[in-house]
Amino acid sequence: MKIFEVLKKNIPVVEEELKQSLKGKMKDIVQEGLEGVKEKNLFKIVLEKFPNLSELQIKQNTELVKKIWKSKDLEDLVNGKITLSEQSVNEYIQKGLSKDNEWQELAVAFANDNIIEISAKSSKVGRLFIKGRIENLCHNKEESLLNIAIIEQQLIDRPALSWILSSFLSSFLVKLYGPIKIGKKLKIELTGNKLEVDFRDALYENIGKRFFLGDRLLDVIEIKAITLEAEKAIVTTNLTIGENKLDLLRLIINER
Repeated sequence: MKIFEVLKKNIPVVEEELKQSLKGKMKDIVQEGLEGVKEKNLFKIVLEKFPNLSELQIKQNTELVKKIWKSKDLEDLVNGKITLSEQSVNEYIQKGLSKDNEWQELAVAFANDNIIEISAKSSKVGRLFIKGRIENLCHNKEESLLNIAIIEQQLIDRPALSWILSSFLSSFLVKLYGPIKIGKKLKIELTGNKLEVDFRDALYENIGKRFFLGDRLLDVIEIKAITLEAEKAIVTTNLTIGENKLDLLRLIINER
């Protein structure tokens, strides 16, 4: 008799739990169904515009686009101006510090007239500092260069300089081309107070195989210049992609 009393008392609870469980499952099923419909519709649209692509190629292209850009990022690219705050650059750099025990501090500061200050602290060489004016930043089909006129520097050796500059470059290249780590393959030339950084080989080795519908991203997204102001950097870009592919890019991004 007691067992029946226990069941009777708990039946409403069991029923409610079952309802909530089914409600959650139905919500997940409906969501999965909607996502599946979206994916099928997107696949159909892409296939209509580019019939030579396989299902795998379409999937790879859509995954790449969604991984790299949000809607605003793409429109900024189309308009040719990418703005990065000093704070966002430093936040990106800080994420890399935890993976490298040698570097305890690294921060950049932007000022008017294209002035950049970079300070760092290394367990091997101590505190480092560099202040300069960025005279050129470009990436196109011929070259990928960063030119800085050094105003002041403290305890900067070549390995340290390479690491500092690769971290700085990666912090805004990620906004254009997606996840990237330049590494130590920069070609650095320092003549007097003129610093030239050739990052072309490092760039192509790292993300040279990223394509969207047959276009290598490094070939269709060019960097023309960079302008530094107080606490922000503005990168001037040029996106050379056909209207058909651009429309498709927008469609993929907005199908999130």
